Amino acid sequence: MAASGKALRFVGVSGSLRKASTNTGLLRYAQTALAKEGVSLEMHDISGLPMFNQDLEPNAPDAVREFKEAVKSADGVIFACPEYNYGLSGALKNALDWGSRTPNCWDGKPAAVMGAGGGFGTKNAQYHLRGVCVFLNVHLMNKPEVCIKRFEKKGIFSDDGDLIEEEYQKRVDQLCASFIQFAKRSQ
Repeated sequence: MAASGKALRFVGVSGSLRKASTNTGLLRYAQTALAKEGVSLEMHDISGLPMFNQDLEPNAPDAVREFKEAVKSADGVIFACPEYNYGLSGALKNALDWGSRTPNCWDGKPAAVMGAGGGFGTKNAQYHLRGVCVFLNVHLMNKPEVCIKRFEKKGIFSDDGDLIEEEYQKRVDQLCASFIQFAKRSQ
């Protein structure tokens, strides 16, 4: 429950636009795990956000206004962060940039991050995200970290991107339980 007595409501933002994205799959799993605790996770598709352009700000497209309102009205944000060339995906950085414009919808927002990818399991991208979040005044939860090396073994994700490996489901469950408490303390 939020401080107001209402159930907590989080927004999920996947930095991957791919249809069978394992990062979006992490959010789907988190959505189910959080629902068991009475917390909603509304997944927000960022594929409709235009590339950030200050010329568009005075008459920002509806997709931008809707995104910023969803983030602003949420009790917290869960990022699913893919890693592209050791950094954030362009799609996620674009969403962060749009949200940062006055008024900054990220300001003071509690957030958690998880990710699945090759190599280091998105650690580089997650640390990049943490640096951006410092500037935006996003309050990122430090632990537990969920950095899944999705090519390490078969059977972690289904062909549709759903998280199916119990070991990793438990990690996401731990992240969700911790984030509920973190978000409550942040209110």
